[in-house]
Amino acid sequence: MLDGNMLDELRRSCGSGRERDALERLAAQLDEEAATHAAAFLTALASAAQGLVGDEFSACFARIAEQQICRGASVQPESDLVRIVPAVSFLVYYSRKFVLVEQEARQQRLEAELSKIRAILPSVTAANLQNFLESVLNLNGRLRRRGFPLWLTPGNDIADCSTYADYARALGLEDSAASPAFRLQIGLRHLGETPNVHVGEPDHNPDDTMSVHEPTHVDGMHYDTFTPGGLTAGGTRESVSKLNNTQAIDRVEMIE
Repeated sequence: MLDGNMLDELRRSCGSGRERDALERLAAQLDEEAATHAAAFLTALASAAQGLVGDEFSACFARIAEQQICRGASVQPESDLVRIVPAVSFLVYYSRKFVLVEQEARQQRLEAELSKIRAILPSVTAANLQNFLESVLNLNGRLRRRGFPLWLTPGNDIADCSTYADYARALGLEDSAASPAFRLQIGLRHLGETPNVHVGEPDHNPDDTMSVHEPTHVDGMHYDTFTPGGLTAGGTRESVSKLNNTQAIDRVEMIE
């Protein structure tokens, strides 16, 4: 059972920053009727993180979050799913090309890479998509960061969106000026079929396959715009998944 002393200990352990912000959001929701997931996460974290500080606490936070995310009610969307992600962020986090590169040089290389991608994308088809993801984007096989769910939107709900500004309004994206972005399509055929984790990654399990859930407070703990009930700040439905496998990407577009 979580009590005030446990929360105070967690506050001392995590200091300031993103994890502290997430902790305070969850703590503020403990009195809400739908806060069972938040209480379960904080209780598990308090038990596992005793005596940990700094990087050790951060690693524990991510590990417990990974265990707790995507525990809402499973859902079955009626259309293919879409993920919108700023192109620069996607390349920095998920492409092997930009790891440990000095910031200014990286920015110049990113701009050159985006120009190259714009020129190549019109020629990308279903037949050569995986080659594009692995060779041109040089992705590391992951679709999300550890301890964070993958946020997905039914394609039908954003069918009228064409520019990045349209998606930013519909999805309540935090930075409406963060174009260009990638529009990644994930087909419903992957539900229950595609492993959550790419072959070759340490956590790969062919029996642990893609599922989609209604987001809980734990899924939304890093986002101050999170709205309970599976709706974005823009009023569009969203789901979450533990899917962390670029092999589930069926189509890539760039939006400006």
